[in-house]
Amino acid sequence: MDVVLLFSALAALSFLAGLASLLGGVRFRVLARDLSAAGFRGGDLLGDAAYLSRLNCSLAEELGYAPYFALKENVTPRAGGSPAWRRMVLLGREHPDVFREHRRHRVNVESAFSSMKRLFGSSVSSRDPVAQDAEVLLKVLCHNLVVLVRAICEFALDPDDLFAVEWAPALAA
Repeated sequence: MDVVLLFSALAALSFLAGLASLLGGVRFRVLARDLSAAGFRGGDLLGDAAYLSRLNCSLAEELGYAPYFALKENVTPRAGGSPAWRRMVLLGREHPDVFREHRRHRVNVESAFSSMKRLFGSSVSSRDPVAQDAEVLLKVLCHNLVVLVRAICEFALDPDDLFAVEWAPALAA
C-alpha cells in the first residue's frame, strides 16, 4: 500500500491499495496529484527508492513540493532534463546531514503502518481482490477515525464545533 500522511497527525490523506500492476513511480504520481488537488501545497514529499526518478522529482517540484527520495549509491546528479533531480542528489551528496534532517520524518509512515497493523490486524481476510481493497480502505478509514478521536480528546476539542458546516447560500435559495 502506498500512502500520503499528514505528519502532524499521522492521518492518511491519500493512499492506494491494490493496483499491484502499477509501478512505484506511477503510484507516486497518482498520490502527488491527489494531494495537490486536495489543496495541500508546499512542504516535503518523502519516498523510498521505489519512487526515485527524475520524472517524480520534476512533478513534485511542479506541484510545489521539495522531493526527498532515498538515494541509491549509483545515482548521478546529471539533470537529464530535471533540475529538481540535480538539486536533490547534490543536496544528498554534499550536505547529507541536511538531507537526513528532511528524510527523518519517513519513520512516521512506518509508525502509522505499525499502528494500523497493531489495531486492526496485519492480514487481510478477504479472498476477492476488490474485497481486499475495500478491507484495506476500511482499515485506513478506521485508523483516521482513531487519530481524529485522539486529537479531540487530547486537545479538548468540541466535536460540534469541529464538524459545524457553513452551507453555501445557494443551497438555501
